[in-house]
Amino acid sequence: MDWLWQDLGESQVLIPPSPRGVIHFLGGALVGAVPQWSYRWLLERLAGHGYIIITKSVIPDLDHRGLAARAYGEFNDVVQVLKLPLDLPVYGLGHSLGCKLHLLIGGLFPVERAGQVLISYNNFGLQAALPWLGMLRHVPVLDQLPVEFSPSPGETLDFIQRRYRVSRNVLIRFADDTLDETPQLAEVLKQKFPHDLRLHYLTGNHLTPLGLDVNWGQKQAFSPLDALGQWCKEWLYQDLLTLERVIVGSLPR
Repeated sequence: MDWLWQDLGESQVLIPPSPRGVIHFLGGALVGAVPQWSYRWLLERLAGHGYIIITKSVIPDLDHRGLAARAYGEFNDVVQVLKLPLDLPVYGLGHSLGCKLHLLIGGLFPVERAGQVLISYNNFGLQAALPWLGMLRHVPVLDQLPVEFSPSPGETLDFIQRRYRVSRNVLIRFADDTLDETPQLAEVLKQKFPHDLRLHYLTGNHLTPLGLDVNWGQKQAFSPLDALGQWCKEWLYQDLLTLERVIVGSLPR
């Protein structure tokens, strides 16, 4: 199916027929700047399952609280413009930095979320994200550069422990993901919501949620070559297809 993305303010929206729920998606640093392209394959597949997709650009900023507040405000603006039914369940879906933003939203605001799916949670500090920053601090004039994201990694975990309100959480991590810090988050959420936490460990890496759909073309007859092409597509996208199944299976029905 060819999906038509709508631009509403700074947000991008997909609206399937007869929607069953709403997914608020926030992507990672850099790749999250154009989520309707960098995460297009996954988001359009989720829309195909009947979920309205509302997403926006995540532009790198040291003030992660500010990023979260803007994302939450713009999401609410879109919901009001679309006049969505109040009984549609809303789910947060985040990847990497997007996970942190959803966690901040869930503590800063009285959100009504049926659950959150957090993929490849990342809570690196500024110097871990930018290892060359430490060297610049020894350069005159540049030694006044900001020292950390706000909130810092430690402050983020403490904030989640004290203020995060969304009880139903699904955490997804990948076997070859060296940027993932899901275990730290899992320990905190286990203490807060021990009966509503699910953890999935999948094959893949930090970039698995990204993908571009391959259009094999529409033909009247389905030839053996088409069958081979479809098999190759499914083999290339097997980690992403597994991720899709886990996400959809994690959303209450």
